[in-house]
Amino acid sequence: MGKTADIQEKNIRKNAGGVMPNAHRTAVSLAVAFKKLTKSSMLYQDSHRLLLLFIYLWLTNQLDEITCFEDIPDLHRVSGASECEAHCLRNFKEGNTSWTEYAQPYHTKQGTLYLWQPLPTLLQPLFQFMVSSLSYQVPLLKKREKKRFYEELQKRWKTPHLLHRYHRNKRDVFFRYFGYCTQVDPQLSSLAKMVLLGQDKLNHKSATAYQAEQTDRLRKKIFLAQNRYLERVVNSIKLFGLTECFTYTLMGQIKNFSAPLIQIPNYLNKNGFITAYQLNIKNGGKQYEAIPSQLIGSKRSLAEQDVASFFQTLHDRVEQEYLGKNMTLEQHRIYYKWRTTQLAFLFIALTGVRPTHAITIERQRCFAGEQSCVFDKGRWRPVMLCTYLKVEINKYLELQRTLTMQFPHHQKNPMMWYFINKEGDQECLTARNLRLTMQPLWPGVVPYQLRHFFAQCALTSLPPHLLPTQQIDRLMGHSNLGEHLGSDEQFPLSFVPLQKYLEHLVERLGLHKQQRQGV
Repeated sequence: MGKTADIQEKNIRKNAGGVMPNAHRTAVSLAVAFKKLTKSSMLYQDSHRLLLLFIYLWLTNQLDEITCFEDIPDLHRVSGASECEAHCLRNFKEGNTSWTEYAQPYHTKQGTLYLWQPLPTLLQPLFQFMVSSLSYQVPLLKKREKKRFYEELQKRWKTPHLLHRYHRNKRDVFFRYFGYCTQVDPQLSSLAKMVLLGQDKLNHKSATAYQAEQTDRLRKKIFLAQNRYLERVVNSIKLFGLTECFTYTLMGQIKNFSAPLIQIPNYLNKNGFITAYQLNIKNGGKQYEAIPSQLIGSKRSLAEQDVASFFQTLHDRVEQEYLGKNMTLEQHRIYYKWRTTQLAFLFIALTGVRPTHAITIERQRCFAGEQSCVFDKGRWRPVMLCTYLKVEINKYLELQRTLTMQFPHHQKNPMMWYFINKEGDQECLTARNLRLTMQPLWPGVVPYQLRHFFAQCALTSLPPHLLPTQQIDRLMGHSNLGEHLGSDEQFPLSFVPLQKYLEHLVERLGLHKQQRQGV
């Protein structure tokens, strides 16, 4: 039990909602790096190139991956008309404002895709001026300079006398600052974390199998996240009076890392997405054109309008089986069977349960019709029921009682919903039953995809119904993160945003209420 608890604690600590690295110690470590790099004599008057490369590698979480000088990338500047490639920087100009962007890799099944990613706002005063001074298509460092840069990284970093009274992070913790922040950020989606960290470093690796997002929206999420991480550090710099440690000279001008921010261009201020552009110089003209957004993640994700259409079709099919209060017993039973199937589909889509584990609720596990739990992957986990689903369950149970009264030998089933055959015997609901029912109504789609859709809706919801990543994990029942009975304690108020999201999901799907309880 102790080993299991330790594993759970480690998983939760790395998961969204964990503790971010100490911002004060990170600020001191960054101050040490600035002092070391800006005073380095290895690049003589061009020490700003060394500083630019270091900040780029720190931001993109590559410092810890450098094991030899050959691992140092050939960072270079390209024009606005150039294709996005690995380790490229460019200045994109909108009106009178320029903004530096870097090449962000997106790892897909078709290969690695590079797309332009705007640098965080706090880095613009540093990068925009530096990048403007670089030549196009020329590596930032020569081979000899790379060797010296690698040697500087490997040397012991001595704390300047001015910073002796402050504590700083260990070098490896400082190098991984952005990676640690990304892992525990509750506001960052799993796909955005996959883009920044890679598939292997994700705590919940299967998320990319059923989630999908457009690159324009991922670009915005990454931009906001990196700004949050840097703001923590810069706020500590100002709070502890370390501003003078971040002064450097560039092209004869004295600059400071924590200087006032520059004007933000309009393309970065759009709500929910950032569009990337490329300069078109064909036909003698110069005009920026939008780069089409691409879908990253699962190709099996379901469109919201298609799911809504499926439930409308299912609702119409159920209504066809209702022939009035004078139905025969067999007609009553067939209508009940369709209502059972409909309720099972609703249960999957509105709770996110796995249809291979639990497609119904045990009566003794449904507490006053308000809360319930299901046996999922060998453990019990709580399941939240929205108001709509609770009402539909109560109406269904009334229909069930009406039908079972016509079969004297019918025994009470421990499950809340189930099939009844012609002889009045009970038949358990299975995933195969649902697949066979779903095939003619929605060819090519399986019930498990409704669970994926549940997660996708939570991922794409907008405020005030937007959920942080750890809340989505809780709804999905990711047991490796400790989201099961006996390992997850919550205050009552923590359920409020979850309940509001579930109620909002019903509205998004436009679900119809069954008007009839019995027959």
